[in-house]
Amino acid sequence: MPDVWNIDRSLRGSFILDAAALKRIYGHIERATGKPPSVDVTFANQRTVSADGLDSILADSTVSSVPIVSVSITSNVLEKPTISFRTSNYEPGPISIRISGDRDKAVAAEETLVNEIQSTKAWYSGLNLMGYGAGIAFFSLIIPITIALLLLAVFAFPGLFNRNPSVALVVVLLGMFGVPFLSRAFFPAIVYHFGVGERRFTRSKALYGLVFGAIILGIIINVASSYIASQFHLQ
Repeated sequence: MPDVWNIDRSLRGSFILDAAALKRIYGHIERATGKPPSVDVTFANQRTVSADGLDSILADSTVSSVPIVSVSITSNVLEKPTISFRTSNYEPGPISIRISGDRDKAVAAEETLVNEIQSTKAWYSGLNLMGYGAGIAFFSLIIPITIALLLLAVFAFPGLFNRNPSVALVVVLLGMFGVPFLSRAFFPAIVYHFGVGERRFTRSKALYGLVFGAIILGIIINVASSYIASQFHLQ
């Protein structure tokens, strides 16, 4: 009797999936099971499209006008690995895979899919705190970030904190609750880098580049002006 394994795995972090990456994932599942898997795509307008192939869905006009909420690629074949690949911003992990079948085939399929998925990991993956869930990893990131923000604020605006010590509490609260929200908004867990998703991501990159650039520039100007004032006794 074959040794049957059931593998359920969530991948944490942030991922940028373009059409080519989805096609490669689709191809891996098809080769592992010997049959074209089914594809289900749910859009933000509550429309779900299902098909036995990926190309027809990617060619659908909705991809160019409505954001994608989730993508599911599933294959159910008897005596073959049963594989399910799913993306979502609301699952324990942005990407989940489920595999059931003969041990060797299941493990091989898992390794292939994970390697492919990891290649799509976003450069900002560690900055999306919500992509790691509210566990140890989350708090091990948010606490030092909050402390760093507090120290940076005290260094950049010492007079403000001297006059109003309670501002420190505001900075801590913003760090604990605001940073996770902003990290999800600026660094999404899943980006569908085609159609409307590609256009929105391009605009968001320009926006947070402008915002963070303005913040950093403001801090540099403030520190530089304080240094010049102290050196030339302008205060």
